[in-house]
Amino acid sequence: MRGEEDSFGRRGNGAGHMPDTFRLGIDIGGTFTDAVLINERSGEIRVLKVLSTPEAPWQAVVTSLHRITADQGIAPSSIRYFVHGTTLSTNTVIERTGARTGLLVTEGFKDILEIGRMRVPDFYDLFTVPTRPLVERADVVEVPERVLAGGRVRQAIDPSDVAGLAGELVKDGVQAIAVCFLHAYSHAQHERIAGDVIRREFPSMYVALSSEVWPELREYERAVVTVIDAYVGPRMAEYFTEVERHLRREGVVAPILVTRSNGGIMSAGTARRSAAQTLLSGPASGVMGASYIAHSAGFSKVIALDIGGTSADIGIIDDAPLVSTESQVGDFPIVMPAVDVTSIGAGGGSIAWCDPSGVLKVGPRSAGARPGPACLGRGGLEPTVTDAYVHLGIIHPERFLGGQLPLRPELSETALSRLAGTLGTSSLEVAEAVLNVATASMYADFIPLAAKRGIEPSDYVLLAYGGAGPTHACLFAEEAGLRRIIVPSSPGTLCALGALTMDVKSDYVCSLLRPIEELTAEDLSGAYAQLERAATAWLREEAIPVDELDLRRSAEMRYVGQGFEINVAWPADASAVDGPRALAEAFHDRHQTMFRHSDRQAMVEIRSVRVSVVGRTPKPPRLRVGAAGRTKPAGEVRRVFSRGGFLECAVYDRGSIVPGSRLPGPCIIEQYDSTTFVTPGFDVRCDEFANLILEQA
Repeated sequence: MRGEEDSFGRRGNGAGHMPDTFRLGIDIGGTFTDAVLINERSGEIRVLKVLSTPEAPWQAVVTSLHRITADQGIAPSSIRYFVHGTTLSTNTVIERTGARTGLLVTEGFKDILEIGRMRVPDFYDLFTVPTRPLVERADVVEVPERVLAGGRVRQAIDPSDVAGLAGELVKDGVQAIAVCFLHAYSHAQHERIAGDVIRREFPSMYVALSSEVWPELREYERAVVTVIDAYVGPRMAEYFTEVERHLRREGVVAPILVTRSNGGIMSAGTARRSAAQTLLSGPASGVMGASYIAHSAGFSKVIALDIGGTSADIGIIDDAPLVSTESQVGDFPIVMPAVDVTSIGAGGGSIAWCDPSGVLKVGPRSAGARPGPACLGRGGLEPTVTDAYVHLGIIHPERFLGGQLPLRPELSETALSRLAGTLGTSSLEVAEAVLNVATASMYADFIPLAAKRGIEPSDYVLLAYGGAGPTHACLFAEEAGLRRIIVPSSPGTLCALGALTMDVKSDYVCSLLRPIEELTAEDLSGAYAQLERAATAWLREEAIPVDELDLRRSAEMRYVGQGFEINVAWPADASAVDGPRALAEAFHDRHQTMFRHSDRQAMVEIRSVRVSVVGRTPKPPRLRVGAAGRTKPAGEVRRVFSRGGFLECAVYDRGSIVPGSRLPGPCIIEQYDSTTFVTPGFDVRCDEFANLILEQA
């Protein structure tokens, strides 16, 4: 006789039963670490949030594993698929807590990081401070060697020079070494020689070569991303080693996979060697999760809004998430392909303060996990966005995180009152002002992003996630002119779910910098073929099971003399013979779409060709929720201070809302991992996947 089975697939001790297997996705954020556990047979999902442990990030991963497996009564060995994303490398760069790094450059290029692009961050700031490089000038050493732009060697490298210079850096206390020689994108042999020497002489040293990290022209950007790889490399290598060691000790036998900036996944072994690939790991997971949810709900044009504890991240999905080579992490440009995400320092933990002129500001400083917002009672004294939610009545202090982390509203009031005293207003008015300033900051960054990507916001729906995304979604939508909002069934853990939906993916580049008229079809197909061989070899080495292989060609192109490039996908109907002509036509079309202008008589230049290899992984089942009853009436009516007065808001439990239900606004919908604040003018319906669809009446 078979044992009894509960709703999550756990059974009794009946015979003849194949044990269930599970997928576990974990996302490590600045404040919370989120976990999503999926039963591969039934599609049932369980979620968990625990406070992050910045001093030892792997501890939050192990704690999440312990709690979620214990809560569901399953063994860690039944987890057959494990993926996690992290903001550790991003935070390391922003907080400048990485390894002391040395840089080897071509003789004569010692000041490459200081000179940069000779641009100031703010043209209107007469007292702007230049960006301080991650490598001190004293730790930059010049190597006698020279390669010309075409790849011809003008001065050969002497291995003994490298050994001596690297030895001096190590003697001075350098913990990692980056190597970026002039024109190494076209001739990598000198960097390989230098790397071999350093690794042989100093086996424990983390070494990053620009020709391995991202071999593309533009020395400054290539140097920056190589330095970042070395700067965060030792910490990330230690982290991935600790995670793998502790998970194996706990009984997890699945390969340890890591999300990467480009919206794909890789093995932990690859991540240890390529730390820069994880710079936007966490935000990319969220946008990929948003795309997965949106497509199942029938939407293809989506603005993804992720508001967590530290920041608000905005991404654009036009059938697929947009990918950019112009990302920014802290003060530094990242030229490697990454899911296009704009981060704003306006998260739930962002601190509200007054500048010397008495103007209210929100962020970019964050209270983080420790001490956290004042209402957590962990020593935080400054008011945050979360304190404003609590004080206005939007978040119920005793139900935060399902009641597992009760808040102290009197501490929020005290912190906000101090700020109100400075501004000469009431604590309620300053709390609402904090939300208005945070909303304005998001909007101010969103509008130029929309213009740059050539999109009309009213054509898109807003998908809100993160712990504070649904709480702030209506406020942002009203400001940005968005009429429809999607709130997924578990918005606070969508980044962890997104990690479970991502494919194996890697990117390869070859710099050409030639007018397309000078390129033969054989030149172009030969460059692509070389990249495709490297891409398929990498996919085989990763040994991650995939359903199918997809190789995507594209090119970075511009008009001759133009100062920037746009990425153009290889035309679907182009043959190898007419490749150059087809790419040129595709460029004109793309330029017309983005900028409402093109010049088909002008000469077009290819800066580089690219190949993305995508190994499609099996996706977790998307569970439809049947309408098994009626939505329960509101459990209470709560007074919320909004728009200068009090609103009467019906309060609903998210778990009681069944598909097909319709609820009028204003109202508040509470759940374990978030609170949805529906402002006047929006109504709510629940779809078959238990997503909330908020629409302007």
